[in-house]
Amino acid sequence: MQAEGMGVGGDHGSPYDAHGANPSHGLDGGVCEVPDEGPVLARVLLGLRLRELRRVRRMTAGQAADGISVSAEAINWLESGCAPVSLHEVIDLCELYGVADLTERTTLLSLAREANVAGWWDRYKGVVPAWHLPYLGFEHAARVIRAVGVQSVHDLLQTREYARAQLEQAYPLLTDSEIELRVELRMARQHLLHRDAPPHLWVLAEESSLRRPAGSRATMFRQLEHLIDLCDLPRVTVQIIPFGRSVPAVNRGAFTLLSLRGFSVPGSLPDLVYLQQLTTGLYLDSHPEVERYRHAHHALATSAAVPASQTQSRLLRISREL
Repeated sequence: MQAEGMGVGGDHGSPYDAHGANPSHGLDGGVCEVPDEGPVLARVLLGLRLRELRRVRRMTAGQAADGISVSAEAINWLESGCAPVSLHEVIDLCELYGVADLTERTTLLSLAREANVAGWWDRYKGVVPAWHLPYLGFEHAARVIRAVGVQSVHDLLQTREYARAQLEQAYPLLTDSEIELRVELRMARQHLLHRDAPPHLWVLAEESSLRRPAGSRATMFRQLEHLIDLCDLPRVTVQIIPFGRSVPAVNRGAFTLLSLRGFSVPGSLPDLVYLQQLTTGLYLDSHPEVERYRHAHHALATSAAVPASQTQSRLLRISREL
């Protein structure tokens, strides 16, 4: 699946299917309960099941769209888990796919209702573009976040002062109040690192991104101190790719690979890759694409980056050279 702006896909392969998860029932065969982590998991599980039902009926997304009088894009958005859902559309799809089992219908509608619950990030709809909002939900629901950064310190590792300076550089036309709202959002996202069950954040940072100025020398110094402290967190791994280090022939651009949190169903939830660009974001979930990025992250971590055990000493050296 690959699309500009939203994670939409047609009938391409997907790791959602490869893991063999059946999102409609719990381990005991009853209706599953959606954990209190916002609507993302419910949206993904609902999309998984509706995609599976459509394929069992041997229907394309376009045919399903025609069957309930919506666009093919709407079907793709629904199946991708990137957008809120319409209960009316879910009911119509149940009819179209011949879902007669009452338990299954109840599960699908329960997931649809949970999928429409507002996530905490929805309050920032006016701050960030619509195509970035799904990422905030996926990040919140992730159990592992693998990232490669080439331009600046990763968002989840930034100090407030550094974040403000970096945003001012990146978006010179924004007002002070707009910048401040984006800083607030960035700080709110970082709360996930300190919750009871935080995701494992594994960042590969090019040395240039840690030396590139953002704000004053004092701002940079405090940012590096903050990174040194964060390396002590058990679920944070930072590796640095030094200047001049031989890099394997893999994608060198920035990307984030998200593995979603587990769920009370057999199998596991899917992984997806997020690529943020200047005016859009790409969400990739086809198995071959995801595996290429997983390989890229692994290759950079093992062949280009220095071991995480050396990160703090290297950060100290960079801070002394400011």
